[in-house]
Amino acid sequence: MPIFAVHAPPTPGATIEVAGQAADRLADRVALVREGFSKPALLFGPLWLVRHGLWRALIVWLLAMLAIGVGAALLRLPPGAALALLALVNLWLGVEGAGLRSAALTRGGRPLVDVVASEDEAAGERIFFARWLAAGAAPAARAAAGRRYERRHHRLRLGQSALGAESVRAGRARGRSRCRH
Repeated sequence: MPIFAVHAPPTPGATIEVAGQAADRLADRVALVREGFSKPALLFGPLWLVRHGLWRALIVWLLAMLAIGVGAALLRLPPGAALALLALVNLWLGVEGAGLRSAALTRGGRPLVDVVASEDEAAGERIFFARWLAAGAAPAARAAAGRRYERRHHRLRLGQSALGAESVRAGRARGRSRCRH
């Protein structure tokens, strides 16, 4: 069963009391990172880094590619050896991709707040919000979580892609749906 690291703003209870809109923004800032090997990071290295906003890692990746290219030319390595070195850098990116994302989220003000095991990201988010709300989140937070689930569920019913800028999380907190996009 996949394991997800949950990153959220540090003090949900303190910021959530302001208003429903502030609670919506807080709920939207929760990010789940699947732990383990990342095939997209292996296959699409720099594009994957750009998609997740990992600019420092992208600079390191570019410098590594440049160093391998220059080193291979200066040492007159056969093309197969240079290609193997380039593949090793992308393999490293696939192995460490989740850790890079978690570190970037922590630096960006969303520390690790929970770890959940679930079949998919949507189920992991439901588990996290159930724990969060059961732990005494403010009434505005409960309402925001419900609105967020409704928006995500509505997007899934409309058949919109889960590959957009925001990840799609399914779930229904109340009996009706409404979309705010």
